Amino acid sequence: MAFANTVLEVQPDLMAGEVIASAPHSVSAFEVWEEGLIPGRFVKYDTGSIDLLDVSATPLIAGVVRRKIASALENATYTKLGIAPDQVAEVVNFGFVTVEVVTGDTPAKFGQVYATNTAGLDLGKATTTALNNAAVPGCVFWEAKATNVWLVLVPKYLTGV
Repeated sequence: MAFANTVLEVQPDLMAGEVIASAPHSVSAFEVWEEGLIPGRFVKYDTGSIDLLDVSATPLIAGVVRRKIASALENATYTKLGIAPDQVAEVVNFGFVTVEVVTGDTPAKFGQVYATNTAGLDLGKATTTALNNAAVPGCVFWEAKATNVWLVLVPKYLTGV
């Protein structure tokens, strides 16, 4: 093959929280948000704030936390503290975006996406399990991008915001 030794073969895997900007998408910036938002995880809209999922009975899913543009080498959480606090949190609420997937899940293309809403370290991660988790309206798994990272399609604006 003519392209056997090109840079195309050494492209790194996509991290969670990446929006695919070449496709239609929407990224909203929020000034009111909870400390510690994690890129690539689903969040909810709760009384005027973008918050982490917290096992609440009926969370209003707002979208996926976008990776901070300034975090080129790491997937840092959003913080209001320290030398360079974040002024806004960016949330992808329409389009293709990469998400963290619960370890051990085996998504399938076009499978329904649920946001983990059960106690533990997986809160906000994408999952294939419906029981006790929040369905993300219309959101489907698209393709694997890295270990426990999948590209998902949010085909309509999430109405949580």
